[in-house]
Amino acid sequence: MTCTPAEHPGFVRVAKKAGHCFETEDGAFFHPLGLNLPNPYDSRNETAFGAAYKVVGNPGTFIYERIMERLAAVGGNAATVWLSPWWLEFEWNAAYPDCHGLTDYNLKRAWQLDQVMAYARANGIRINLSLENHGKFSAYADAQWDENPYNMKNGGPVFQPDQFFTALEARDIYRKKLDYLLARWGHDPHIMSFELASEAEFFGSKNGFGRGPQVRNWHVATADYIRQNHPYPHLVSCHHALDMTRVDKDLAAHPAMDFYGVDAYSRRVDSSYPVLLANERNRVAPGKPYVTWEFGGSPRGASKVQLKADLHFGLWSSLFFETAGAPFMWWYEFVDRENLYPDIKSFQAFAKDVDKRRPSEKVDLVAEQDENVKGFARVYSPYTPGRGQGPLAEGWVYSESAIHAKLNWVPVAKLKKGDFPALPVAPVKQDPVIESEETKGARLRIPGTFPPGVSVEFWDTRKGEVIGGSSLLAGRDGVLLELPAFFDSIAFRIVGP
Repeated sequence: MTCTPAEHPGFVRVAKKAGHCFETEDGAFFHPLGLNLPNPYDSRNETAFGAAYKVVGNPGTFIYERIMERLAAVGGNAATVWLSPWWLEFEWNAAYPDCHGLTDYNLKRAWQLDQVMAYARANGIRINLSLENHGKFSAYADAQWDENPYNMKNGGPVFQPDQFFTALEARDIYRKKLDYLLARWGHDPHIMSFELASEAEFFGSKNGFGRGPQVRNWHVATADYIRQNHPYPHLVSCHHALDMTRVDKDLAAHPAMDFYGVDAYSRRVDSSYPVLLANERNRVAPGKPYVTWEFGGSPRGASKVQLKADLHFGLWSSLFFETAGAPFMWWYEFVDRENLYPDIKSFQAFAKDVDKRRPSEKVDLVAEQDENVKGFARVYSPYTPGRGQGPLAEGWVYSESAIHAKLNWVPVAKLKKGDFPALPVAPVKQDPVIESEETKGARLRIPGTFPPGVSVEFWDTRKGEVIGGSSLLAGRDGVLLELPAFFDSIAFRIVGP
């Protein structure tokens, strides 16, 4: 028998030597980069961006084929998909066509998930598969409990959504669904992770239940069941809404959760920018991977200018935060229609050579005499002459006024006289990049001990290419960078002699 090298890099796992990161089984660094594609349509797009965003009918799996192909073409490698009752949930009641109740699985829905996974395999996309959207087991938040097949009035075993998480009969029925799921799709390494629930704090008959011991114990028991009855090493995770303050700390830190997911939505209609910063500062399980699975303005959206700025900041900051991946924009239809893929491509041109597993010190940057110019850097250590070890430092600098526009915006459906409306749909040939004033003459210092003969290369973050460089004079207090003029942001790499 002759063994040949595997053609596929294998399953995604928590990095063995850097517990806040991911890698594939072949040892390659993996930084999730993609979009949240929960369903084929979202009526909130029309509310947020106007009638041009209205989706007529259900585009079904075709939208996954189109967006995954476009995403992969610019370096994207991941997406979130929901098993929601109106889409891929194969165990629901007659409220939706071809659904017939508990343990009577909808094979049409199963076939649709087959197709989504086929598109994922064809394009090298890893799927974060979310098993339960919160509305299924909620009586107050996007509530679907009245039509849930576990509801006793629909022939199920329990009266209230709270009881689903503790009733033994409900547990046994649910595990049959898990058995089917694992048997049909569990072999596939393109399933990056099983997210047991989306925004779990909204579970239950009233606010507060979802962060209590019943839901926490259900997560742990479900994760344990998957591992005990599943031969493949899929990651298992939890997910909470809005921002890091909503995350159940005890659940996120529990060993049964390989990592945890969070959102980054403003509680005002504004920007995800301050929320991403706050989430990074307030990580509830330091040293454990976290991923921002939803972001972009608020749950109701934001202006198009601000959403583009949010995407730009979210992508580039992810290389310097302790997050395990780039944040996933909820407004995928907006990204697709506005053709923001070039922004992702430009980011990936720089990011593909970054390995966050390398020992490094993160540095927050502020330009000398210009507090509007801020950024982040990673200074790697130790430096070994002649080893070809890669860059000595990497960083990203941005104009805060370009990233956080603070527009007075409300959804189109709620416009009043004097409000700043959501901007019109961009023409096909319109440059989708944020417009801002040019920043000139910015200087900032990168702390650390650098050897003689170091140099810097500067990257245009709009085009994803090197735009120049120079040698640097290194001293005991680091190196001083004099940035070339830039719009919005600029990235840099410091390399050894």
